[in-house]
Order: sequence, then structure tokens, then C-alpha cells
Amino acid sequence: MKRSRMPNLIKFDEGLAIKRLYPNKDSKLFNEFVDVYNNNYEHLRYWHRYISSLSFKNYNDYIFYLKASGLMCYTIILSGKIIGCIEVGYIEKDFANLKFRTLSYWIDKNQTRKGYMSKVLKSLENYFDILNLDYILADICNKNEPSKLLLDKFNYKKMYYYGPFFSHEECGYIRYRKNLSNKCYKENFTVYLNELIAA
Repeated sequence: MKRSRMPNLIKFDEGLAIKRLYPNKDSKLFNEFVDVYNNNYEHLRYWHRYISSLSFKNYNDYIFYLKASGLMCYTIILSGKIIGCIEVGYIEKDFANLKFRTLSYWIDKNQTRKGYMSKVLKSLENYFDILNLDYILADICNKNEPSKLLLDKFNYKKMYYYGPFFSHEECGYIRYRKNLSNKCYKENFTVYLNELIAA
């Protein structure tokens, strides 16, 4: 029997897990999450781009951002402590009626290059496949070399480059896409052209 929704908790070895946080249910963890985020604010400058709405002061700020962006928050937990997150969009459909999700992610500066994000991303991709998604989208700063290497490793393809749009942004962004279904290959060239025009 196929799942119809994302899991709430996925456990790995070495005390690693990802847990979906729910507003009004996980306020304590959300507050811990915001503290970790703020402790990494400079480290994550490619992620937040110094945009004021991405400077989360408290639980309410982050909940507002999640709802406005249409995202789910999966915290990455190591030995009981939050070390980062993957934000996953709800299922959307494009002009060709293909189903996709967007994702973004970050990890604590002290936990980079240890393979944790690779494990998490691989596991989520397995669930995306089970849920019959057609493709995944991710936007990565063109100066964020570790993330670019990670997406290359998982066979995400560069679609196009855009930005920077604001004077305070350090870089532009590359849109990556990973096809998960055969329908994508049939529509791939048309999808690419339309996304290029939309950009």
C-alpha cells in the first residue's frame, strides 16, 4: 500500500533523525530551532540573503514565514539536538500537470561536511518517489559550493540562473531540478523552455 503523505519522523543511525514540526504542537522545538538558526545567521548568509523577513526573532516569526511560503519544516536532529532543517513545499502542479515539490535546506556550521545532509536528502527523495512526484525543484546560491556539489551528487540538473535582484544580495541563484518520473522526460524540453521564459 502506497503512502499518501510525508512521514512525520525518519530515524537514521548515529542518533540522526528528521522530524516534521507542527505549529501549535511543537512550539518548544520551534523555539529551539529559531535559536539554532540565529546562532548560524552569518554562516547562512547565502540562504537568508539578509532579507528582514528571514531574520526570525521568535516562534511567531518563523510560523508566519512557513505559512506565507507554503512550506513544511523538517528539523534535522542529532543526538537530541537540532542541527538544521529541510523545508519542503506542498505538492504543486505545473502547466503540464506534472506534480512537484520545492525544497531548501541548511545545517549548523559545526556539522557541515559530515554526510548528514546527504543521508537526509536521500531518504526524503525515496519518499518523494513513493508519493509519485514527477520532479523536485531547489534554488541554490551560485556561491554556495557545498550545496551545488550535493545536488550534483544526487543528479539534480541546472535549469537556469537568476538574480541577484536586490543590492544587498551577494549572489544570484541557480534553479536545480531532479526528474523522478518518465513523464518528465517526455515533457522535459517544453518544461525547460517555459521555465526559461518565465524566469
